[in-house]
Amino acid sequence: MPAIAVDVKKKLESFTNLGHLALVGCELTTLQNFPNLPNLVNLELIDNKLTGASLKPLEDCVNLISLSLEGN
Repeated sequence: MPAIAVDVKKKLESFTNLGHLALVGCELTTLQNFPNLPNLVNLELIDNKLTGASLKPLEDCVNLISLSLEGN
């Protein structure tokens, strides 16, 4: 069950002003370990395997206004 690796999570969290993130075709099946990105505005999770995955890990993305989930 591919999730975001802990080292990738830490690296992404170092980009404190990150506003747009595209994780397209990464074969993610869960959002476990999703980084805390409070300035994230746009998130693309297109062409992954997130069928039935919880979106709860995104609750810390308080500025998120656009979420693309096509192809899951």
